[in-house]
Amino acid sequence: MTDLASALAAPHLSPMEGRDVLRSTIKIVRTGDGLSAALAIEPREFHHGEKVYVVVECLVTNIAFPPVKDTDALIRQHVLTAEAATIVDESLVRGVLDDQANRLLAAKEAAAGIVRLPYEGDEDEAMAEAHAAGEHKSLVDDCPECAHESELAEAGE
Repeated sequence: MTDLASALAAPHLSPMEGRDVLRSTIKIVRTGDGLSAALAIEPREFHHGEKVYVVVECLVTNIAFPPVKDTDALIRQHVLTAEAATIVDESLVRGVLDDQANRLLAAKEAAAGIVRLPYEGDEDEAMAEAHAAGEHKSLVDDCPECAHESELAEAGE
């Protein structure tokens, strides 16, 4: 992979009308509406520098395909409209935020040509991280995540 966008685009997006789709973007609108309603019944003060964790329920309300400059390729551009939102404790989201940060780091490193070797004894963790980063285009032997996906597929889930 030659650039960050390409590294982050795994797995590849479906073509649109015969044209490659290289990137996917999201714009979330009306996010403040649900939070303001929640704060109206349960007021809270926030302070400069405070981190706040927000969960937002959204409905996909528009999809557009603008062109990528100087190419024949497209961007899949999503507009999400917030239907509900709430502030949650960090402990509820820390794991998924950390997982996402690890996948982004792995994609950035892949774009830069950095390959990390697993430490002895960490093979399962390294395999799971590679799987989460989208590096397994097909089922990989010895990957517990690939085995789990295979079991779910066989069970029809």
